[in-house]
Amino acid sequence: MAEKIYTEIRDGCTETYSEHWLRNNHLLRCGNLNSASGYDPFYSALFPRYGSETMRRNIPAWYRFQNAAEMTVELLLDGVMRYTQENITEEVRPGELYIIHKGSDTRFEQLPGEHFHRLRLMFCGNLVIPLAMSLQLTGKRVIPLRDPDALAEKFRKIIDLLCVHAPDAGAEISSRGYALLTAIAAESEGYRKKLPPLAEKLLIELSSDLVCRYSVADLARRHGCGVHTLMRIFRKHLGIPPAAYREQLRFEQACQLLRTTRLPIKEISDRLGYCDQLYFSAAFRKRAGMPPTVYRRSRSESKWE
Repeated sequence: MAEKIYTEIRDGCTETYSEHWLRNNHLLRCGNLNSASGYDPFYSALFPRYGSETMRRNIPAWYRFQNAAEMTVELLLDGVMRYTQENITEEVRPGELYIIHKGSDTRFEQLPGEHFHRLRLMFCGNLVIPLAMSLQLTGKRVIPLRDPDALAEKFRKIIDLLCVHAPDAGAEISSRGYALLTAIAAESEGYRKKLPPLAEKLLIELSSDLVCRYSVADLARRHGCGVHTLMRIFRKHLGIPPAAYREQLRFEQACQLLRTTRLPIKEISDRLGYCDQLYFSAAFRKRAGMPPTVYRRSRSESKWE
């Protein structure tokens, strides 16, 4: 008998999983905050909105994110898991951490005859991608940990806070999430704790100029450097050119507004500095694989493993 496959769509992410995945998970702890209500501005900026500690045994199963809606970090405490992200397959073992990057196509699976015990946190917010870039986590997948027990404790503290559902805990949850990501970065080979001052200034200015008041040439003049120097700084320290960085931030903000407000598409387009609604819709569709109206309708509550 053929295995049943299930599909859900949430925030532009297509989630596909085998019939045994949700059925055979043993959740030791789980916290899930699907709404920004009471948690802004932290939820919209940087927030570990979902966390779980899960054990699985005996029955092989798999789960896939296509255009992953959040950046997810997973710490394996016991057993073996296999991950495939953008066609790169790797096995993760105890004491190693795996990063599922936002927007990626990632499949993870329990292997035949294997089991796993895993901690997971899923990060949402407009600062997730720029923070990952500044911490040099972009492109990193498997990170061996020097002290996995200490990091596991950080995971559990955040998950326990998520379980309480206390709105006044928003600042603490966000700050603990930031501390966790910086701790992960410190474990990553080649991590540099501080960006050059000019790179930091450019990062902040681009992040606050989503309406595109300043061109790349304007930014270069404002900071006393040439356009080629600015481009070189971004490629060296963030891995992408400044225009692509800002466009990704605009897309993130558009997704946030579509998910959490009833603003007309035209007003969202105007807020983000697009010349007209048609151009905004085309740019959004190119990244999300669907127009903004369909993306808004596709929002749904999902069960998480």
